[in-house]
Amino acid sequence: EHPTKPRIPSRLRNFMTVLYLVRGLPSSGKSSLVKRLKTIFHDHFEADMFFMSDRKYEFDASKLSHAHKWCQDSAEQSISYGIDTYVSNTFTTTSELKPYFEIAKKYGAKVQVIKVESNFEKNDHNVPQTTIDKMKGRFNDDLTSLFEMLNDQV
Repeated sequence: EHPTKPRIPSRLRNFMTVLYLVRGLPSSGKSSLVKRLKTIFHDHFEADMFFMSDRKYEFDASKLSHAHKWCQDSAEQSISYGIDTYVSNTFTTTSELKPYFEIAKKYGAKVQVIKVESNFEKNDHNVPQTTIDKMKGRFNDDLTSLFEMLNDQV
C-alpha cells in the first residue's frame, strides 16, 4: 500500500489520473520545473532520488537500473491509487518512456509529456559533457508509437 496517501475510490475522482513525464538533458531544469508545478496532491519521482543519502547525492552507475526500477514501481503505485504523478528523468528514447506509458494504460491514466530544454551552467551531478552530447544525439522526439499504444483499445 501507498505509505502516506489513501486510495481514492474511482467514484470520488472527478478527473482522470495524470502521469506527467518530464524529460530533458541533465541540468535542463526538470526537477526545478516539477517543484514549481506539483502540489501536495501530486507525487514526484526521479531516478536521482534513489541516490540520495542523508541529503547528499551519491551516484553509483552500477545501481542505475535499480534506480529506474524503483522510479517505475513508485510511479505505478501512485497511479494505482489515483494520484497524479510527475516522473522527471532524461527519457532520451522511447524505450525509456515505454514502461510509463504501459503503467498509464494499465490504470487508465492520461499521459502528458513535458520536454525541458533550458541549459543551465550548473551541472548538479557533474555529468561529463561527452555523456550529455551522447544523450542529445539519441534524444527521440517522435513519441507517436507510444501514444498510439496508449490509445489502442485492444
